[in-house]
Amino acid sequence: MKRLPTHYGVLNYTLRAEGPDAVRFRLSGDLAVPPGKIVVSSPLGRPLRSVKVNGKPVDTFTADSAVIGECPADVVLGYEPGST
Repeated sequence: MKRLPTHYGVLNYTLRAEGPDAVRFRLSGDLAVPPGKIVVSSPLGRPLRSVKVNGKPVDTFTADSAVIGECPADVVLGYEPGST
């Protein structure tokens, strides 16, 4: 997605599988991070096991979503191997 207008600026993002147990979400644009931060819902019907933002593990996630507090951000959503 490119040049998506929001109340906090223009948002660009890509989302792609990184093998069977990870999804990479790249966020960019002139977006100012809103007060509630950026909430990314898990695109798979599986619980999240780990989240990395710009290469660093974070604990700001639940089984269903991750909270991202920076932009740009390179986010890797990790899942339990082989879970359904």
